[in-house]
Amino acid sequence: MNPLQYSMIRTLERVFVVIALVFLMGGMEPFISSWTPRQDLAVDTGGSGDIRFQILSLSIYSIGITFLLMDYRRAWKLIAGNPLIFALLIYLLFSAFWSPYPATTFRRGFALVLTTAFAMYLVLRFSPKELLVLLGWAFVLACAMSYFFALFTVWGKHRIGPHTGLWRGTFGHKNVQGLFAAMTVFVMLLLQADSRGPIRWLWWATIGAAIGLLYMANSATSIATLVGVIATWPAVRALRRGRLPLNVKLPVVLIVTFGIVLVAGVQILTLGLEALGRSETLTGRTTLWTAAIHEGMKNAWFGVGYRTFWTEAGARNVYAQLSWEGMRNGHNGYLDVWLELGIAGCVLLGLAFAKTVKRVWQRLVTSTDNVGVFYALFLAFLLVYSFPERVILEQSNLMWALFLMTSFWLTPQRVPAVRTAPRPVHIAAPPTSFGGRSPQRG
Repeated sequence: MNPLQYSMIRTLERVFVVIALVFLMGGMEPFISSWTPRQDLAVDTGGSGDIRFQILSLSIYSIGITFLLMDYRRAWKLIAGNPLIFALLIYLLFSAFWSPYPATTFRRGFALVLTTAFAMYLVLRFSPKELLVLLGWAFVLACAMSYFFALFTVWGKHRIGPHTGLWRGTFGHKNVQGLFAAMTVFVMLLLQADSRGPIRWLWWATIGAAIGLLYMANSATSIATLVGVIATWPAVRALRRGRLPLNVKLPVVLIVTFGIVLVAGVQILTLGLEALGRSETLTGRTTLWTAAIHEGMKNAWFGVGYRTFWTEAGARNVYAQLSWEGMRNGHNGYLDVWLELGIAGCVLLGLAFAKTVKRVWQRLVTSTDNVGVFYALFLAFLLVYSFPERVILEQSNLMWALFLMTSFWLTPQRVPAVRTAPRPVHIAAPPTSFGGRSPQRG
């Protein structure tokens, strides 16, 4: 393969990854969902799922997994370096044995395994800086598609229910649009800081477009989380190597932690006030959580099985106490993990989070680039946003895939991503356990 052929294939792969990232953020909904009005709240019956979504997801994952299998030695190093994540995957697959819908638990658990494998593929094929740029292009495409569907089609706005008139763009729900619009803002701020020329203006234009999508979606949770993350940005940047002496970094860490806890506390307090009727939106989440906790105590240690609590059988007693027709999740990522996987699953998840936080901290204080800042800001965003919404341990979800990629990139002794140009065939590389390349952190 000559350099030109390699460059063409690499360009096609980047286009494929941009499309795959849009799919993971839920931006392909108009192409796989019905265009007829439907209720946002519906009981999950634990059925076989949407065949169109399954075909599209399997098509995307199969391409990534093919590359992964071709590089199985480096893939194994990622698995060996992240035992907690893979122990959690094995545990949630085994939860099918006590699930009310064993086939549903296994199918959704297997989809999470495929999501994990795809995250491994991205880590092995691209450096963090490369994928951050590809993520930026995916956000540009998602924003453009959202404006198109909201302005020129009937699909881009909610047409029934309490969110009538609010934009959902190319996503299935206005909260999903709000989530990734907020993500777009701080990713683009990072990208423009390292860019020059016309591309920098494109990143700034996308920031303006994302703010418009946030406003049209009226997603208070996303706005509050974004404001909190941006407020801690200066402190996070100050933690980079050479910015502050070690004896000053501890107070800065305390400030960052306080900011994150404050944002999470404000969100919880807001939701509590809504449940008491002091807000016009009256979401009633705390009433939902109380009923779910009472039901969850019946299976406190091991849960009811991955992704089967909020189903017709799993939450029957909770639905009986609510006026809603049904729920797809409990609007609290941590609560849902406990309901589905019990205390055992929460311990595994907590240990995996703690390990990743430690790696992000070590990367941040020993580097001077914006990649370490992205790791820290994304992790803060994920941890805070998971209080009012579910994104953790979610199959085919970009937020969870980014968490996995963060942990994988920072795996000790990880082999770096592929080179941008092929090695000349007439040069024989010495055989080593790392394929002729030295270990490198992401």
